[in-house]
Amino acid sequence: MATTRKKKEVAVATEPVVVKGNHLTVTTHPDGRTILEWDDAALLEEVRAALASVTPASKASDKFNFSEPKKIVTEDGNLTLEVTVTKKETNGNKTRKTRKSK
Repeated sequence: MATTRKKKEVAVATEPVVVKGNHLTVTTHPDGRTILEWDDAALLEEVRAALASVTPASKASDKFNFSEPKKIVTEDGNLTLEVTVTKKETNGNKTRKTRKSK
């Protein structure tokens, strides 16, 4: 005599899954659609904080001198970092500044 297995009930999600991050919210619907919602203000704040915390990577360069980053806030509220780079030219033990750049 043959027996049949009981069918397992599979729960079907009807509500979307929402994952919220610092500056991005991802909503995944049961039908496979995915919606990305950006929080531009939070993203901009994170980028500004990251830029403000950065110092030039090659401070110990044999060929160049780097100034400390100078923070400049423009009239429209944007943050700009300015670093002065000067090339070292050695004549004996003397170091001479030759070029400035932003």
